[in-house]
Amino acid sequence: MLSRNRRAPVAPTLPASEGSRDRVEQLLVRLEQGGPSPHRAAEELDRQAGRLRQTPRWPELEARVGALCDRWAAGDLRGERAQAWLTLVGAFGLGEQGVEVALLLKDPATPVSTRVLAARVLGQLRPGNAARDLLIVLSAAGEPRVRVAAAEALGEVRDGACRAHLEPLLEEDLPAPVWNAVAAALERL
Repeated sequence: MLSRNRRAPVAPTLPASEGSRDRVEQLLVRLEQGGPSPHRAAEELDRQAGRLRQTPRWPELEARVGALCDRWAAGDLRGERAQAWLTLVGAFGLGEQGVEVALLLKDPATPVSTRVLAARVLGQLRPGNAARDLLIVLSAAGEPRVRVAAAEALGEVRDGACRAHLEPLLEEDLPAPVWNAVAAALERL
C-alpha cells in the first residue's frame, strides 16, 4: 500500500540565475525578431531590470536594448510596439530617446494609454525639455488622463520654474482629477 504522504517526482529545474538568464535572452530575442506581445515582453524585462543592474551582464543588455529602441524609434511607433518601446526606454533609462518620447506625448493622434505612459517615462528620464513638453500637454485642453499624467510627471521633474505656470492653472475650471494632480505637483516642487 502506498503512503498518502508520497509526492510525485519533481522535474529538475535550472538554478534560478541560469533560468532567469535564459528567460531574459528569450525575451530579448522575441523583441528583436518582432515576436508576439512585445509590450508583455518589455514589461517582464522592466520587472527584472532592477535585479539585472546588479549583474555583470547589465552593460551588454543595456546596449542590446538601446540598439533595439534606436531601430524602433527610426520606424513607426504605434500600438503595442510604442508601448513596449516606452516601457524599455523607461526601464533601461535611455535618456537619449527623450525627444521621441516627447513627440509621442504631444501627438493627440496617439492613443491615450500610450500618451499616459509617455508622460510617465518623460518624468522619469527628465531630459532637458521635459518640463516644457509636460507643461504644453498639461495646459492644452485635452484628455484628462493625459493631463493628469503630465502633472504627475512634472512633480517628478521637480523644476521650480514650473511653479509660475502651475499656480494659475489652479484658478481655471479644470476637471477635478487634473486640478488635484496640479495641486500635488505644486506640493512636490
